[in-house]
Amino acid sequence: MINVRYNKPHHRVSASLQIHSLTSNVVKTLVLYSLAEHQQGHARRIDVCADGRSFIVRDDGRGHAVTRNVEGAPYLDFIYQHLQYPFAEGVARPIQLHGLGMSFLNQMCESLQVRVQKADVTLTISFACGTLVRKQVIDANNHQTGTELTGVTVDMPETVGGQQPSLEQWLRAVRASSSGLVMSFNGHFIVGNGDK
Repeated sequence: MINVRYNKPHHRVSASLQIHSLTSNVVKTLVLYSLAEHQQGHARRIDVCADGRSFIVRDDGRGHAVTRNVEGAPYLDFIYQHLQYPFAEGVARPIQLHGLGMSFLNQMCESLQVRVQKADVTLTISFACGTLVRKQVIDANNHQTGTELTGVTVDMPETVGGQQPSLEQWLRAVRASSSGLVMSFNGHFIVGNGDK
């Protein structure tokens, strides 16, 4: 079970923490989306938790554009369900390349919950194997903005690959190359080069 609090990282895991390779790759993809927010000056912090096939990635960036449409279709359909294109029969909306990776990632998750906090609204979207199962928008007075993705990857055989760094080693390298970014992994802050 994963348990995270935003202000103070905390993580409870089983004694034998093993992160599935698919989960590791999903987490890396999500961290890179959050890192793009950081590089554009919108996110200062990324929190990551992973155990087995379960994961959480959270940032304090802007959060998705909740009300944006692209030629009449909700923008977030392009981000999380682009593989269900064209969304409406006979309507050829423009392909949104930046949504293809996230839509594919969504297909690799048994369950995926997206929580977006904007200053005035909280959006929660839940998917099962890439299919929307629930969407809820609540008016809110949020003091913190950002996006949190929580999920469980599909159950598949473990892949055997080359010498890949562990997820923790990869996160340390990302943190070391990202000035001003605060990161935590499984409840522990990641310290970059030059940090005290």
